[in-house]
Amino acid sequence: MDSALELTQFARWWLREHKPHRPPPDARVLETDHTLSMIVLREDNIQVELYLAKPNFQTPKHTHLFDSITIFNGGYMEGRRGKELSEEPNWFSLDNSNIDEIQPPLPTGWWHQLRSLDTGFSFYNVQHWKEHDPTSATIGYVGKSMGPVHDKLLSRID
Repeated sequence: MDSALELTQFARWWLREHKPHRPPPDARVLETDHTLSMIVLREDNIQVELYLAKPNFQTPKHTHLFDSITIFNGGYMEGRRGKELSEEPNWFSLDNSNIDEIQPPLPTGWWHQLRSLDTGFSFYNVQHWKEHDPTSATIGYVGKSMGPVHDKLLSRID
C-alpha cells in the first residue's frame, strides 16, 4: 500500500476513534528549545506524537526519517515545505478554525519549516517509520538543530 494513503487512512481512523492515547512503555516528554512532545500512540511502525510549541520562534529548514501528516490542535502556526532545500515557497497558516484537519502528507526527506507568533500552537504528528525503528520527530530530525537544548537531547541519544 502507498505510504501516503496508509498514513492518511490511519489518521482518519485515529480521529474517528476520538484520538485514543495509549503511550508506549518507552514514552517520555522530550524538550527542545521551542517544543515539548510525547508519543501518545504507537501501532507497529506508525505512531502519533503530540507537540506543544512555544510562542515566537521559527525552526530551521529540516527533514525527518519518516513520512508524516500533521493534525492541527490549536493556536496559530505558520509553515512551509518543499522537495528541494533551495525552494522558498510562501508560508501557509493554521489557526483554531483548522483544528482536527488532516494536512497533506509530507514524504520522507522533504523539508519543512514552522514558526509561531504570540499564541504558540499544538499539533499531532502522525508518523510512518518505514526504514527506522520509531522514536520521535525530535530525534529522527535531519538539519540544523533548534538550539542548545535540542543539541543536548540529540547528544544523549547518540
